[in-house]
Amino acid sequence: MKLLLYSLFVFGISSQTLAQDEKHKDIKFGIVTGSGLCFVLPETNYFTSNGVGNDLTVGANLNFGINPALAFCTGVEFDFNTIKFRPGSTDHVYYRYNDKSILQLNDLIDFVGNSTKFDLISRTQKPVYLTIPMMLMGRTNYFGSLRYFGKFGLRNSILLKNKTSDEGFNNLTTDLTTVENMKSSRDLFLFKSSVGIAGGTEWNFAGNTSLMFELGYYYGLTPLYWSIKNDDYKSLFIQTTNGERYISNQAKHNQLMLKLSLIF
Repeated sequence: MKLLLYSLFVFGISSQTLAQDEKHKDIKFGIVTGSGLCFVLPETNYFTSNGVGNDLTVGANLNFGINPALAFCTGVEFDFNTIKFRPGSTDHVYYRYNDKSILQLNDLIDFVGNSTKFDLISRTQKPVYLTIPMMLMGRTNYFGSLRYFGKFGLRNSILLKNKTSDEGFNNLTTDLTTVENMKSSRDLFLFKSSVGIAGGTEWNFAGNTSLMFELGYYYGLTPLYWSIKNDDYKSLFIQTTNGERYISNQAKHNQLMLKLSLIF
């Protein structure tokens, strides 16, 4: 009888420990989605923000448990951004285009055909980034099926593609015109990095499966646009008394993001 009671006691302790260990698996894989707001911080007087943009994120993540209180989080995410600009109050900003291509100065030197001059009123860009987060996560013990966490680290992104839609006036008509899905090389910088902090809740609702809710803010460390010294690779210009002067947009990019992850 004593042996039976002892065996039941050991089995109970082992089961509880195993269940707790399952909650603290060393590696957890998951899928993530989220949405947020994009805040563009202009660094030149030629442009200003034209309202708050938005961000949609989908992807997969990995959480590597260092110990029950600490983990390293990474993964692969696709960021679909919308950012909005308009020229500053001091100057008109122009460019020339042909069909769907925004022309740089060096394109115009040997350009054969007709180009259209465009007086820019507002610009909306929709870049797509491949993002690799690298975050340290501190977490509490479970309170029932819930625990809380905080994250700190980097989100590093590589530009995959970008589409530009502009509103303004061209030299062919006096009517307000919209040109959509324009292509411009050497515009957005190919690499983007931001540092951020996030916090949230993990709900272990079934076996090894959990839902994670988090809210984070990410501050841009790198320029959003190419900073080009050679005018040959610029497309935007202003009119001066000495003729056309080519300029570059300059800005940084901050994000406020709400994310939902399902991890196993």
